Amino acid sequence: MTSYLLNYTPKPDIVSAKYWATIGPFTIEATAEAALRTPYEDRYLVTPMAQFVAWQWMSGVALDRAEMFTRDAVDTFIRDQTKEMSKGSRANYRAVLRRVVEVFEVPKGAPSKRLALTAASPAAPYTEAEEAAWRVLMGNQATELRRENGEVLLALGFGAGLATEDIALLFGPHIVKVRKGIEIDVPGRRARVVPVLSEWEDILFAAAERVGDQRLFLPNRDGHTRNLVSNFVAKLSAEKPGLSVPRMRASWIVRLLNGGIKTNVLMTLAGVADPEALARYVQFMDPVPTEDAHAAIRALSRAR
Repeated sequence: MTSYLLNYTPKPDIVSAKYWATIGPFTIEATAEAALRTPYEDRYLVTPMAQFVAWQWMSGVALDRAEMFTRDAVDTFIRDQTKEMSKGSRANYRAVLRRVVEVFEVPKGAPSKRLALTAASPAAPYTEAEEAAWRVLMGNQATELRRENGEVLLALGFGAGLATEDIALLFGPHIVKVRKGIEIDVPGRRARVVPVLSEWEDILFAAAERVGDQRLFLPNRDGHTRNLVSNFVAKLSAEKPGLSVPRMRASWIVRLLNGGIKTNVLMTLAGVADPEALARYVQFMDPVPTEDAHAAIRALSRAR
């Protein structure tokens, strides 16, 4: 890896320092490998890569090379996110990112892990104070419609750990009231049933009754787009950094891990097939005193 990449920091108008702390290592490593396998030097790759990765990550896409770098995503990014650039700059961005896709894209029918890739750093969960601050911000929106959609977004992220693609597909009937609470019948490629954390149930039940057969989040929209959530969040507050769906999902995962939910159960609820996807979040779990761990092990032994 060159000294240029090691010292690279994007300008704030490209990627904020707060976001770069999370996506920077992933972007730099991907850029370094792409530079070895394309005609482009890393200094010409890294800025388009930074902008593209930031946009994808804010849209809820995991920091995974095969998921991040796809032809459809590049085409959407060029069409929607580079409108202010000159024709030449847009063409350069398109050429660069399409070559990167050729490096990392998984061909149809191929195993999902074609390359031995460095494990991506997961999004850090929000603290309890940060989660509470988002609840206050959503509750104080200028319009009732914006408040309702903001609260639904929080409930789906913090309360059920849904990703952007899950949120975009939900309709009112997907919120199901059962004897012990609320469950979400998540459709799509990762179809599953997710019970909602109790403190978020009322918001989702009220939303389901309000929208009827319409879409649950932003019910008046036509279809859904990859940057659905980021477009909504961008309008909430000019002062506060944008709400991150991956970080809400991380908060939910870590909360369930801390609660002792078994890995195989959590994999089903999160819609993931690889235990490694959850193992990356162990670093964020609450520490357990050695005495408590030993006592728990002894209790298991006596129970046999």
